[in-house]
Amino acid sequence: MTFTFFDQAAIELSIQRINEILNASILFEYNAWPRPPLFNSALIEVMICLRNLMFHCDKIGSRIDFEDDINKTSKVNDITDLIKHVRDAVCHLESPNHRIGNNVITFNLYTSDADNDVGIDFGEQIIYLRRHIIRAFGEAKSVLTPLLPQRFNY
Repeated sequence: MTFTFFDQAAIELSIQRINEILNASILFEYNAWPRPPLFNSALIEVMICLRNLMFHCDKIGSRIDFEDDINKTSKVNDITDLIKHVRDAVCHLESPNHRIGNNVITFNLYTSDADNDVGIDFGEQIIYLRRHIIRAFGEAKSVLTPLLPQRFNY
């Protein structure tokens, strides 16, 4: 499978931006109070970029489909669906993905000292930083980077 120049550029940029944001550690400062001012912005950009990577994995028949700690619904069956759910919630204010009934539930954080992870609420769904976001990113990189020209150190 070969990607168009534009697909390659989008994939490379998404990998680069997620790496930069994770290396900046802002998403790992979830225990700070008040929360770092750019926490939500960083999470939004990661979700946009990660959704792009999930799309391209799915497009080539290598869907990232683990189901660990995912609240399965009619629209969310695996990590790719969960990432799409969260990306739609953070990018579209009118999205029902923020809601449980009439209540808007979004960007609430739950920390767990036992596994050093944080969950972030988006309506009925919780996405975890380490066990969902970082894992899906690693799996997507391992699928996509062998298909890209070696211009960068991914």
